[in-house]
Amino acid sequence: MEIGGATPDSVATAPSDAEAPVVEQPASVRHPDTHLIDELFDAEFYLSGFAADQRPSDPASHYLTEGWLQGRDPTPWFSSWHYLSMNPDIAAAKMNPFLHYCIAGHLEGRLLPKLGRQAEGDVFAAHSFAVSPGPHFEEFDPTIAVGRRKRAKVLAYYLPQFHTVEVNDESWGKGFTEWRNLPRALPRFTGHVQPRIPRDLGCYDLSEGDVMRRQIEMAKAAGIHGFCFYHYWFDGQRVLEKPMERLLADPSLDFPFCLMWANENWTRTWDGSDKEIILAQNYREEDDGAFIDDLARHMKDPRYVRVGDRPLFFIYRPGQIPDASTTVQKWRDLMRSRHGLNPVIMMAQGFGDLDPRKYGLDGAIEFPPHKICQNLPPINAQVQMLDSKYVGGIFSYDAAVDRSVSETSADFPLIRTITPTWDNEARRPGRGMVLHGSTPAKFEAWADQMLEFARRNPVHGEQFLCVNAWNEWLKARFLNPMCTTGPLT
Repeated sequence: MEIGGATPDSVATAPSDAEAPVVEQPASVRHPDTHLIDELFDAEFYLSGFAADQRPSDPASHYLTEGWLQGRDPTPWFSSWHYLSMNPDIAAAKMNPFLHYCIAGHLEGRLLPKLGRQAEGDVFAAHSFAVSPGPHFEEFDPTIAVGRRKRAKVLAYYLPQFHTVEVNDESWGKGFTEWRNLPRALPRFTGHVQPRIPRDLGCYDLSEGDVMRRQIEMAKAAGIHGFCFYHYWFDGQRVLEKPMERLLADPSLDFPFCLMWANENWTRTWDGSDKEIILAQNYREEDDGAFIDDLARHMKDPRYVRVGDRPLFFIYRPGQIPDASTTVQKWRDLMRSRHGLNPVIMMAQGFGDLDPRKYGLDGAIEFPPHKICQNLPPINAQVQMLDSKYVGGIFSYDAAVDRSVSETSADFPLIRTITPTWDNEARRPGRGMVLHGSTPAKFEAWADQMLEFARRNPVHGEQFLCVNAWNEWLKARFLNPMCTTGPLT
């Protein structure tokens, strides 16, 4: 598809609301062909893909009129996207795929692919599926964005992990990188794609070789404008800085970049909490000058992303900064007086903290699944479990996307963000959070809508879109090629 660690591991959710209201529709809108699909149509499954306040009162009519165009599926065993891709004559006729299958396709012997993981209770078959090319697999196409107009500047969040550092050696054992956690992931329910294994680039080391150069080539080919690197600064101590330092030292790595300060505690629970702290954020005033100087040397690089002539900088959790509005203004003054820079400073929306204005910031950037998954009902009861002891939360990817696209405007500059999926099973085996039901086609459709939002709502005069993320393998949010699907770019 052409679209051109201190990050959250949990999102607050409400209990399942079986009595949730549906969106009422007049009886007159019932589609005349619903009786042709009623016998096979799974209304409960279909409604599970909507936020509680967005569920249509007549799910079959909704699917026949618009749901199939949005990539929604009428049953767990039928993929609208796959049926059309396998039957180009039906796609060319612009016919509803499930309607065709019900009235003619099954009689004609049209085949249905096995969807997701059809493990039939066998976790070993499920694991085998995850490490082999699946029904969505495709090779990376280096010409995919050639000759296409870029509708916005697309930035992908970049995790500068995957190389050894002393603090991780001390905390997790010598030689630790997040690749060590990858094999801990197992499929916990039917359709759960785990583990997620890298393909074209393998389990790389970002501190050596030409991995970043190859990543840049792939990103450019897909129409991505630049990387937004997580920046780790703890009271004057930099961590996971090697990939960025290699980038700064090598002008031939010609690709735009910017920084997001991941300003929360490093903990053994991977959630930035105050428990089992490895590295703490103390926000010492005596470090302000050194902090600003460190940011400025990045911003002065000609490859640094700018909005007009202003460097673009993000703060992950401004609410944790003591007296944030005063502190941010002090940093702005230091940036001007010491370096002549006037950055655009924006916050990530997360943990219920959405409005940048109270901190004196210039706007916000989304960080899904935060915000769009808040209070979504879990769908654990609607999947076939392979692990009876699983205590994590499973949520509908379709419902999360619906929540996202329902936000059509903002009261302040807002950069929208999309994600191919979310699944932190590798970090929290058997107790993570999963966005279930994503496909490359659904991701592409979401991107298209958010690119249109960017066109209508420029941020300080420019169109931006972010992707969460480029290479966060332990949360299953990445665009790098993996064994099951290939690339998601």
